[in-house]
Amino acid sequence: MAARTGGWPTDWRTKLRVAGQSLLASASARRAEPAGRRFQAFAIGLPRSGTHSLAAMLDAQFRAAHEPALVDSIAHTMSWNRGQRSRGRMRALLRWRDRRLGLELEAAHYLHHVAPLLAEEFPAARFVLTVRDPISWLESEANQNLRSAGHPFWRALEQQRYGRYGFRFSDAERGLAEAGALHPIASYLCYWRDHVQGVLEAVPAARLLVLRTQELDERVPELAEFLGVEEGAIDRSRSRSGVGESKPIDLHGSVDAGYLRDEVARHCGELVTRLFPEQA
Repeated sequence: MAARTGGWPTDWRTKLRVAGQSLLASASARRAEPAGRRFQAFAIGLPRSGTHSLAAMLDAQFRAAHEPALVDSIAHTMSWNRGQRSRGRMRALLRWRDRRLGLELEAAHYLHHVAPLLAEEFPAARFVLTVRDPISWLESEANQNLRSAGHPFWRALEQQRYGRYGFRFSDAERGLAEAGALHPIASYLCYWRDHVQGVLEAVPAARLLVLRTQELDERVPELAEFLGVEEGAIDRSRSRSGVGESKPIDLHGSVDAGYLRDEVARHCGELVTRLFPEQA
C-alpha cells in the first residue's frame, strides 16, 4: 500500500521535529508496557467510517483517542509511504510513540498503512476495521476532502492516498468535478478496496473485528467481548459522534446511478459481496 508521491511536510519546524522523533525512537531502548493498560487496540478503519465515533464510545472509561499527535503522525506515515523509513526504524518509531501516548485504543485511519508492522510489534493488540459501503463512503469522503482543504497536511495525505492511482474524471463524472470533487470515482474506490483488503491481509483473523459503520451501536456486546471489557463501559449514545455536517457534493445528483454501480462492481466487487452482500 506504499505510495511514492511528494508533498508535505515542507515547513522546517515539522521536518526537524519529525526527524528528531525518528532518531530518538531508534536510539531508545524498549520500555515497559504503559502502566495500568487493560487492553491495547487499534481502530484502523476507513476514513469517514466511524473511527471517531469508536474512540468517543470508549474515551469516558478508557484511555482512547482519535488521531492523537495528528500532524507528526501523518508526517511519519507519509515518510513511510515514500520509502524514507526502513522497516526497523518504523517499528522503533511505532514502539516509541505507543509508550509516549500510553493509549488503550488509538483510532486513526492512516495507521492502516503500517498495519503489518503494528501486528508484529504488538502481538497482543486487537484491531478494529470499520467499513462503510463504497457509495455512501465515497460521498462522505469527497465532502470531507473539501472541508479539510485548508489544512496542508490533510491535503498532502489525500493526494498521496488518491493521486497514486493516476485516474482522471471521466465524461460521466463531469457533474461531480463541477461540484468540486477533488478526485475521480475510480481513485476513491481503488483506495477503499486497497485499505480494506490490506487490513484483512495484514492482521490475523483472530485479532481482527470487522464492524460495519451502521452497526456500531448494535454490535457493542461483540465489541466489548472482543476488547475484554464490560459492555456497560462502552457509551452507545456516542456511536454517531463523527457524523459530518455540510455536504456540498451530492453524489447521486451528480453521477448516474448505473454508472456508480458499475464502478463499484469493477473496483470493489469481491469485497462488497463479502461485506455487504445485500448490495451485491
